Amino acid sequence: MGTEAGNRAFTQNSDAVKSLQRQLIFLGYTTGPKDSSPALIDGNNGSGTTMGIHAFQKEHGLQVGPFDRATAMAMDQSVKQQLTAMSDTEVQERGKVLDRSLWNQADRYLLTQHGETIQASAKTAKVDPAMLYAVMRQESRGGADNNPRLERSQQRSLTKLSKYLQEHSEELRTLDPASARDKNQINQLYTEAKRHSGGVSGLLDSMTGTNSTPHNKLHAMETFEKFTPGQIRELSTSWGYGQVLGYHTLEDSWQKASGKSGAQLLQDLQSSDPTTQINTVGSYVAHGEDSRGISGGVASAMRGPNPYEATARAHNGGTWKKMNPHYANNLRTFKHQHDRHTAPERTAEARHAFLVPPLAAGGQLLAAHQMAYQAANQQIHQALRFDLQVPLPVRSAELEQD
Repeated sequence: MGTEAGNRAFTQNSDAVKSLQRQLIFLGYTTGPKDSSPALIDGNNGSGTTMGIHAFQKEHGLQVGPFDRATAMAMDQSVKQQLTAMSDTEVQERGKVLDRSLWNQADRYLLTQHGETIQASAKTAKVDPAMLYAVMRQESRGGADNNPRLERSQQRSLTKLSKYLQEHSEELRTLDPASARDKNQINQLYTEAKRHSGGVSGLLDSMTGTNSTPHNKLHAMETFEKFTPGQIRELSTSWGYGQVLGYHTLEDSWQKASGKSGAQLLQDLQSSDPTTQINTVGSYVAHGEDSRGISGGVASAMRGPNPYEATARAHNGGTWKKMNPHYANNLRTFKHQHDRHTAPERTAEARHAFLVPPLAAGGQLLAAHQMAYQAANQQIHQALRFDLQVPLPVRSAELEQD
């Protein structure tokens, strides 16, 4: 079988493509074709999956093109490295999300399994825990779908800014913020860089903080100029229970308030550990910048007289109704859901019924299925069900030559 025929056979193998998509998503790439690209595991080697493959190849120094043996080996190695760095809990949680096994628990998973963490995180952020829960329930189906989502429009804006700064990298390295002559040049470069920022024109200001001196402006530009395409992708992706965009981790206000670097915050956003995820969302709500560039703006919106629309606007911008006209009403529904679950009169039996709904009368098959499902979820997914035996689009003779 020739390479071209092998490629065709691979793309027509739905199980093989699903395994490939799972690996891409696990590594932080997305496979959806739209501008707001979700994690899609459908067995279809469409344009979104192809873009994910090409992004992986480019970031790993591979030839950009069809999925091949070199790409498969590099991806396998990357998956193994990441699995080695994860705890058993993280592996379990990641597997559940990739399997969509929590979708039928969207209304109760976070409430029953991580309610105390939500309470503690909300207390630290000084917001109503019901509102913190409502945002996570809306953004990630209550933790059931916290896969990464690449925002390609943001990626284009960040890439444009990156290219501009890289074109001026030598100049940036020679500038001295203590020099009166260089101060003017720094300010000019900074203004022009913001003009090249497109939809994220306030990002450099967020990086400089409230003390926008020539020194801080130069530092922000030098920092951003060094970002690789892979880092730009991560900064353009929304992560975790709150689907917080990665570039928020560059904000000076959030870094100082949390006592963490941007790299540490980005790592926390990408964590599969539920406690880390919830606390990171709470930290962002309390200290991150909202859509207007106001530090702690989401928390302020949650505390306001009309928290639902205000929070929708703070977290998603003024066009939130165009993106999802039901967002504010959903927040109201999910807040009430939280309040009902945490009401003092709710007994232990009622909580158990909330977690495990009663089976239909005579539903023996359903009962057996539920028992099997619960047993399966107690085991760590071996390598998250990545099929390493899927047929690769190369000839066996080519494998022997390599």
